[in-house]
Amino acid sequence: MEPASPSAYVSASPSLSLKSLSNEENLKTFGKLNNPNDYGHNYKDCTTENVAIYIWENLQKFLPLGVLYKVEVYETDNNVVIYKGE
Repeated sequence: MEPASPSAYVSASPSLSLKSLSNEENLKTFGKLNNPNDYGHNYKDCTTENVAIYIWENLQKFLPLGVLYKVEVYETDNNVVIYKGE
């Protein structure tokens, strides 16, 4: 019998905003993603690569086409994932 594979659980709560926008404009642009106290996700077996892809896919919903260049997710100081789309 094979041993059970380890699982990892991650909780994340993004808050999106642009310094160039007012609080009202950020709320209008990003909706609930602009509120750090009201939005979050729990992940199971969520690798750093999957987190980067998830962030990319969700940012693209709110940004004009071609604006998003890359997403960098730092797991540690020595381990980073850079995702530039498909």
